[in-house]
Amino acid sequence: MTRMSLAVLTSVLFTAAIFFGEIEFITAALLTGVAGIALDLRQTTNLARVRARS
Repeated sequence: MTRMSLAVLTSVLFTAAIFFGEIEFITAALLTGVAGIALDLRQTTNLARVRARS
């Protein structure tokens, strides 16, 4: 759910950047994308730890 929300937010911010022509929206979209990647990496690491314990 969180992954999908961040993807939608990134898409909306990129669309706003194109529509309004503002660089701030591009910066926000890139930061949101990086946050989404970081979240995915944390979840993947936690999943790997759980599987290693089994």
